[in-house]
Amino acid sequence: MKASPILGERIRLYRIQHSMTREELALEIGVEALHINNVESGKKGISSEKLKSICQCFRISLPEILSEVETDKKDEPDDFELRQRWLAEIARTVEGLDTARLGTVRAMVCALSSE
Repeated sequence: MKASPILGERIRLYRIQHSMTREELALEIGVEALHINNVESGKKGISSEKLKSICQCFRISLPEILSEVETDKKDEPDDFELRQRWLAEIARTVEGLDTARLGTVRAMVCALSSE
């Protein structure tokens, strides 16, 4: 399959739901962790064979993951929704930062939010 940010996001969400790291998923399906990163970010596609392996790993069907992608294509988020998702992801990421770094990141997020 060609690169798809929506499919990549679905894979990432299933991976997180199963408490797996990119490295663990990569090892499970026989690819490099960098490839998983590129697929999840929508930079690279994934072969149908590897996608089937991912589905087996998460105990879901191929049509299940693809139907979610097709549904999302119809309801693709607008810029506002996408920005909100990114801000939420940033917030989850910075939770573990020390206070000095958190202040810097907060300023950056505030600047993003006001655009």
